[in-house]
Amino acid sequence: MTNTIASSVANAVGYAYLLAAVLFIFGLKMLTSIKTAQRGNTLSAVGMLIAACATLFLVNQDASADGTYTVSLIWIAAAIATGSAAGLALALKVPMTAMPQMVALLNGFGGIASFFVASAGYLRSSDPSTIPPHELLATGLAVLIGGVTFTGSLVAFAKLQGLVTASPILFVMQKVVNAMLLFASIVLILQLMGWPQQGSVLACVAVLSLVLGVLLCVGLLW
Repeated sequence: MTNTIASSVANAVGYAYLLAAVLFIFGLKMLTSIKTAQRGNTLSAVGMLIAACATLFLVNQDASADGTYTVSLIWIAAAIATGSAAGLALALKVPMTAMPQMVALLNGFGGIASFFVASAGYLRSSDPSTIPPHELLATGLAVLIGGVTFTGSLVAFAKLQGLVTASPILFVMQKVVNAMLLFASIVLILQLMGWPQQGSVLACVAVLSLVLGVLLCVGLLW
């Protein structure tokens, strides 16, 4: 009976995440048109609300035998309140002409969140050798993509804000260097899957991802 309930809860949470993903996709699609952008933003917000509620419910079910939780709901509530207050302040104070760089900055925050969550998931394991290979792959890719997104978004923000030149910053064999960094990151992720205990490998992926994000965006025109 207990297993049946646990399975039903897991399925419900999975369906909630799927619904949230669908809303994100349709929301992003609607953001491409001025006429539907407002509704697209609303759909995306609803999707995020569903995902957040599903996660909170999952955390609530993940209680140990003594009734403690692996994640503090107080910290989650504090994070939601802080983010909401910051979002409201930005919405009221940032002019519409500054929206492109603001979107870039917020996109960077999303990237670094993925970066930290993936890293924390690996570091909190007392025995990394027990982590399944597919989870190690997901961890490595999340760190890589999150790091690239973070520093790349910061460069985009700096260019759009006029803090640095908007013209492309180029150097000899730039594309080759970028390709080598990406290739090295992928090789390291595969190495992590084979030798999970080597935490320094994930640290190298993190450093390369941050550098790659900068090099990819400095060569673009904004």
